[in-house]
Amino acid sequence: MKVESSFTRKDTRTMNRIPETLTVPEAMQKLHCSKSFLYGLIREGRLRSYVIGNKRLIDADSLARLFR
Repeated sequence: MKVESSFTRKDTRTMNRIPETLTVPEAMQKLHCSKSFLYGLIREGRLRSYVIGNKRLIDADSLARLFR
């Protein structure tokens, strides 16, 4: 008999809502740009980013939208 805890189901739903992200160096590498250019895109609102502690993460979907 298999028993699935509600924690597992809640955890799965939460993980589905967490956006894919890139670190600043990873995003710089993908765009072949400087850090100042990348931060300029964030300031202009063209890239979405999140700050967690002292780390800034770039939303992968907003990075992809730059090329649409």
